[in-house]
Amino acid sequence: MKENRDRRRFRLALDRVPFLRARDKIRLDSVLDPEAGLSVLSPERLERILGRRLGPRSRPRGAGGEGSLSWTPETWESRAERDLEWLDAAGAGFRAFGDPDYPPVLRENSRPPFLVYYRGSLPDPEQPLLGMVGTRYPTGRGLAEAGRLASEAAGYGIPVLSGLARGIDAACHRGALDAGGRTWAVLGCGIDSVYPPRNRELAVRMVKNGGGLLSEYPPGTEPLRYHFPERNRILAGLCRAVLVVEAPRESGALITADFALEEGRDVLVAQACLEGPRSEGCARLHAEGAPAVAGLADLAEEWGKDPERRYAAADGSLFAETTERGW
Repeated sequence: MKENRDRRRFRLALDRVPFLRARDKIRLDSVLDPEAGLSVLSPERLERILGRRLGPRSRPRGAGGEGSLSWTPETWESRAERDLEWLDAAGAGFRAFGDPDYPPVLRENSRPPFLVYYRGSLPDPEQPLLGMVGTRYPTGRGLAEAGRLASEAAGYGIPVLSGLARGIDAACHRGALDAGGRTWAVLGCGIDSVYPPRNRELAVRMVKNGGGLLSEYPPGTEPLRYHFPERNRILAGLCRAVLVVEAPRESGALITADFALEEGRDVLVAQACLEGPRSEGCARLHAEGAPAVAGLADLAEEWGKDPERRYAAADGSLFAETTERGW
């Protein structure tokens, strides 16, 4: 158990190093001794292992130097210990790229995250996910279509993945839940909070019904603007197909569609919203070859799904309330 805890704490500390890329962390996790921790390393040794410069030469805290990176392993190890305590208290967890139960479909991506934090459960790797995304400012038709299609997906036993944002995302999660299905969200913040806060109750329902919340960001991470395009690559990478329900020309949902295409996933658009005032982005995708769908029967047949074989929503308890960083 000590070895397991040492490795978990080491991985959490490694994930806290701000100037390392995910691929750097994956590499270091595969070669370093977790019991030794980060404190025995130096910036120079890191550069030798990674085979590249880390920018301006990192120096120990207090060494100064304009533009130098701050090398403070004791800070990251202290944060990792608090993260570990919070995860255990909240009944949450994480999987590292090197773990056998890291989401296999995500491991195949061009830029997989080093860690996937989760609250609730991880998606079943044997169950293909349908990503459903769209604008935060939908029309009434867009909201209705999002709920209807997500409900239909649940009826076929197809789990729905979205981003828990206001608008289309939230309607997709609710539609799946109301039909007894499972649904997951990829967050642009830590799993200890929900953004926007109005969707906290929705997040609780998702976990209770056997789904969950996923993020590459450590607990306590704020929902910064640039996190959301980054999280979209994970959303797209976890899915077999992405359905864009309603999206204007500049919608972030189109970023998800672009990531899906880059990773070889199918991209679909909702037929009912194609002519709508908030669907210029969907129209562009359709013109470029994305099929427009009125329902999911063909997709369900292709995926080998049948309403008679659908799973039942899992029984699950609400995640524990915690103190410092609980909800």
